[in-house]
Amino acid sequence: YEGILYRSYYMADAATATIATSRMPLSTVWFAFAYALAGVRAALYSTPLFALLSLLLLYAVARRLFHWPLALMVAMVVAVSYPQIYFGRLSYAEIFGQFWTLAGILTALRWVERRSPPLLVLTLFFWATTWAGRIDALLLLPATYLLFIYAALVRDRRALIAVGLTLPLLAALLYLGTNDAYAGATLEIQQWRWPWFGNALLALLLLAPLSTLLAWLWGRPIQAMLIRIRPLLHLLAFGALAFVLLWATVPNPLRNAGTTRYYQEIIWFSSAYLTPLFYWLVLLGVGRLLWGGYDAQRFWLLASFASLAAVFFYTYTSARVYPVSLRRLTSDLLPLMALLIGVALTAFPTHGSQETERSPWVSLRTRLATLWQWGRWPVAVTLLLWMGWLSRPLLPIHEGVGTVAYLATLHNAIPDDAVLIFEDQDSDSWVGWLSAPLYSLYGDWTLLLDGDTPDPALWHDAVNALAASGRTVYVVTQQPAYPPALELPGYTATLALELPWQSTLIGQTNAPYPPPIWDFIHPLRLYRLEPTTVTKDAPADDTLPLAAILATTPISISAPGGKLQAAIFVLDDATTATEPRADRAERPQIYYRVSYDGQPVIGLSAITVRVAPQVSPLQHLVVGAETTRTVDESYTPLLGQNSTVRDHYNELTIALHETDLPARQLQLQVRLYDQGVALRQLLLPPVTTPEGTAEPPGIVFDQVDFTLNAADGAYYQAGTEGEYELRPVGQ
Repeated sequence: YEGILYRSYYMADAATATIATSRMPLSTVWFAFAYALAGVRAALYSTPLFALLSLLLLYAVARRLFHWPLALMVAMVVAVSYPQIYFGRLSYAEIFGQFWTLAGILTALRWVERRSPPLLVLTLFFWATTWAGRIDALLLLPATYLLFIYAALVRDRRALIAVGLTLPLLAALLYLGTNDAYAGATLEIQQWRWPWFGNALLALLLLAPLSTLLAWLWGRPIQAMLIRIRPLLHLLAFGALAFVLLWATVPNPLRNAGTTRYYQEIIWFSSAYLTPLFYWLVLLGVGRLLWGGYDAQRFWLLASFASLAAVFFYTYTSARVYPVSLRRLTSDLLPLMALLIGVALTAFPTHGSQETERSPWVSLRTRLATLWQWGRWPVAVTLLLWMGWLSRPLLPIHEGVGTVAYLATLHNAIPDDAVLIFEDQDSDSWVGWLSAPLYSLYGDWTLLLDGDTPDPALWHDAVNALAASGRTVYVVTQQPAYPPALELPGYTATLALELPWQSTLIGQTNAPYPPPIWDFIHPLRLYRLEPTTVTKDAPADDTLPLAAILATTPISISAPGGKLQAAIFVLDDATTATEPRADRAERPQIYYRVSYDGQPVIGLSAITVRVAPQVSPLQHLVVGAETTRTVDESYTPLLGQNSTVRDHYNELTIALHETDLPARQLQLQVRLYDQGVALRQLLLPPVTTPEGTAEPPGIVFDQVDFTLNAADGAYYQAGTEGEYELRPVGQ
């Protein structure tokens, strides 16, 4: 499809020269709103918040149908499910869609019960919001039409008039909630696959007024006819569902993982995450409704489930990998199936009439009902434990550990005029994932190539245009050397930064449960493209100091508890040999950073020491011996809250000495407690002055920098006395 490129969650529309996300706007707006209020971590917590609110809504929906213990059970089934936990922690739009879908289901059920027109209108507005979150909310149209048909059958003029009056506003909101580029691209893709898709979509939209009018005029005779053949329809529907679910969830010799069949693989593979028992109870719930009877509310839920399952279980509408493919089930099918499980776990009615008790069939049914009355709760507990066991591996995993701090480091390492061009994101390079968040979080100019071998002429024109605009062009690659396909006549690729990206990820696989868990270190190399006419006297790149620091192998130490960690970077002569001597003379040579539980507490910060008698900084350093020890003792303070204080820490001592005169020696001691970090500099031995007299060395200037996140908190107190106030560091 011409003019549109999907890469890294963004689309470039060549027709309008704009960039848009390949998502509907609702989740993007919520992420941006949370980010503006409290930073990137608040944005990432938006999804867990909506996941929790969805569970509360699901409980409210279930309370319309069941007593509270069963309603709580329905909510718990979803709460412990793998998809809910997995997508509740990721920045996908499905959880937002789940919330607004459930909000519409709740108001729809209340409207069916009360016939209050505002409730039906509210349902439509909730689902219009769902559309703003997920483009596949289009599949809620059949459920919407069923509400219109029901309004026509019961002659609810007020509700239909209210809907008609609010349609202009609803249409305007649907338009505002549409990502035009994304929706248009999706329509192009579907029409490329199925040329009839556009006409079918138009017919589906026109079906709303036509089906409502048909139900108003002839709905009751049609309903009476359907009631007469209802047993046959129930038998066919239940038989088809039973065949599909049992074929997909019960092992059999004809079921082959290498053969993808419609209505088989999605149920089969997802049952590895949801358990086969989950689907068997869904089948039982459908059977209970079909053979035990249903009211308007339950019929609407059953029909809504059928319309959604017919599409989502048919074939894949997302990547054929797990667990990400489960997202298509999360928004609406997962809650609806949990409600059907609630129906399955409902106690069977018993018959107390003496005449009916004499019937063998009724007697058997009564015994089974009594057995289920007591057996349903062990089945429910078994389901919860089984699903919880499958979800258990998710709980200790923290995806993307350290990536937020890594992005901040990478952003700080590049100049303001930089434009980063990432190599194609494919099987041999993953660093392209970083292009989108650098743009999102910091507004950095980042581009992602859509192939390993771009057209040479276009590639040359693009770099020339960016350079002519005053930008410094960098190529970001994961390869051990600069990619030959990206070499440009007239330009030299100079390595400016090496910064390995270490983190974790729940991988995706074609096979079902369990997915791979990746602890990875991806090399990232930043090459600056410079015109070959640049001379050796060109100004030094501003990123060289940080690049040199981060390229140095850190000396690390952890606190006794293991959560608090510190890393020391020493710029020795080998690291800074390429820098001008004057730069080295004034630049700090020792740096450190501190993290807690994998999250940065103190960013990369300098330790500056100036020593008498020359009052000059330490320079031309060489790292000597490194010694560690653990101390666990106690002491008795003269004053304090406790009579004894535990002194428990791990200590690292680094010996440093200068290669040039006056060849001073320094010991840097780092102590890590579980509650904090202590730094100490110790000079030895005495220094010999030019006059030949030995004077004890002295530290005349000692500065330790603390690079803190502006959003982090610190306790502040303006006067000599008073209460401390917790404030953001940036204030």
